[in-house]
Amino acid sequence: MGEGGRRDELIALAGRPVPFVVWGAVEDGLSYCAVGSDNFRGGLLAGRHLLERGRSRFLFIGDPQHFEISARRQGLVAALDEYCESHPEDKARLQITDLSMVDFSYATSHEAATRMMKSLIRSPMPFSRAAIRRRWR
Repeated sequence: MGEGGRRDELIALAGRPVPFVVWGAVEDGLSYCAVGSDNFRGGLLAGRHLLERGRSRFLFIGDPQHFEISARRQGLVAALDEYCESHPEDKARLQITDLSMVDFSYATSHEAATRMMKSLIRSPMPFSRAAIRRRWR
């Protein structure tokens, strides 16, 4: 079963004689068997990859209350912090914008992305406002 933010229920279930395996965050001290990935490292590697390609503005999409999503964002923040240690002059231009979403259905994702793009059109940020207008109107 997927963890999906049900950690307390899974911990309670682990105290019962019910065999189960969870797909989700793997962390020290879990009282149940979980199969997953290192989400912090995933965020760290993604951040490094984007920084190496000259990216400076990051849009992070996800539910920050969900352990796995939070770990990915923490990894991204760590990549930016690591980069700033050797490039302190770039710190001011690095930016993470969060688009918090609990429901990842197509309709909800589309609506949230459209809302985000419309807000970028009206923002004072100097980046390709014209390109956003052409693409999202």
